[in-house]
Amino acid sequence: MSAELAVFELPFAVPPVQVDMVWHQRTRLMVAQQWLREGLSAASEAAFSISVASSPDTTNAAKKRVRKTKK
Repeated sequence: MSAELAVFELPFAVPPVQVDMVWHQRTRLMVAQQWLREGLSAASEAAFSISVASSPDTTNAAKKRVRKTKK
């Protein structure tokens, strides 16, 4: 059994697909989680020849949403 992946062009057009990574705020600074996100981003860039935009720090926005819902 071969460990390689065969990649072929599709015989029809395919619309672009957007894929997002989402994680819980408390895991944002965990080293293992950062490593995984960086690895997935690098693999996506290599596989699809795209630039993966880094997400902004949404900590303040998340805190504002929590405050609004607690009122």
